[in-house]
Amino acid sequence: MLFTFKLKDLIKLESILDFFKNLSLYKDSAIHIIRITGIIHLLLDILSIRKKTLQYKSLMTLCNLSNYKENKAFFLANDSYIKGLLPILKSKNIKNIYIVTLLFWIILYNNQKAHAFFKRLNISDKIQDLYSSLCLGK
Repeated sequence: MLFTFKLKDLIKLESILDFFKNLSLYKDSAIHIIRITGIIHLLLDILSIRKKTLQYKSLMTLCNLSNYKENKAFFLANDSYIKGLLPILKSKNIKNIYIVTLLFWIILYNNQKAHAFFKRLNISDKIQDLYSSLCLGK
């Protein structure tokens, strides 16, 4: 979905994303944020906006939300979530690639159901290789 916004609207959206990003750092808030109908789809839709700061804040919010085991099941149950993030791994923005790789690694960590899900999509090994190379600075 391609969005067209006025500068004023982008500034408001950026402020809202800052609010959710900061709120998602706390466990209780993150669990409640995930219950907001359509929030995950909205954050994924924001990734299609070309403004890098909006993409970054949206990805960081998603990453923060995935940090809690209560939310991992939600992310794994939602196929569109994982599939919506996969194209970012092929982008040229190394910051976004790093965040998505970290996000996938968080979901994969200590979760057999996640390993099976990612293996079914044939991306588990790619995520581990990307994470290793990004952490080692290769």
